[in-house]
Parts: sequence; structure tokens; C-alpha cells
Amino acid sequence: MTKTVLVCEAQVPFVRGGAELLVRGLVDELTRRGYRAERVSVPFKWYPKEELLTHAAAWRMIDLSESNGERIDVRIFVGELNADFLYVVPIECGGHDQ
Repeated sequence: MTKTVLVCEAQVPFVRGGAELLVRGLVDELTRRGYRAERVSVPFKWYPKEELLTHAAAWRMIDLSESNGERIDVRIFVGELNADFLYVVPIECGGHDQ
């Protein structure tokens, strides 16, 4: 059975650059290697600095354990905190509580 992968990005509206290219390239490469991969975005505002964690926490409020009755096997979170720092966090989905 093909593993399902969600590549989750925090997208600053009207901004395109390295992080967005990385996410699209990652989805393309996963698909090429036989995974069923999809990109999912939430809008993100990186300022003021005091609100950064609030915006980043939006992913925790979204149930990404399944979609349309199909289990999601892996979620990969990609985000950019500033122009110098990009983070990638893969999370294996073990059950419905994740």
C-alpha cells in the first residue's frame, strides 16, 4: 500500500521564495519515489515576534490524521522563521490521537 504524506507549509500570502520552492520540490520528489504526497498550506504572519508561536500553533488545531476517510501516514512540517532559518519536522502518524 502506498504511504500517504502531507507536506504542511506556513505560507506568507503574496510571498514566494526558497521555502515555497523547497516544499513544491519535496512534494514532487516524494511523488516521484512512489509516495502519495500532497501540499497543505495555512496563512502565516511572522510579525510581531510576540505572535510568532500563536501563528505557528495553528497546525496543532487542525486534525491531519486522515482526509476523506483515508489515513495520513506521515506529516512533514516546513516553515520559515526568518530569511536565515528554515525548519523541517517530519512526524510519523501512529494513531488517531496524533
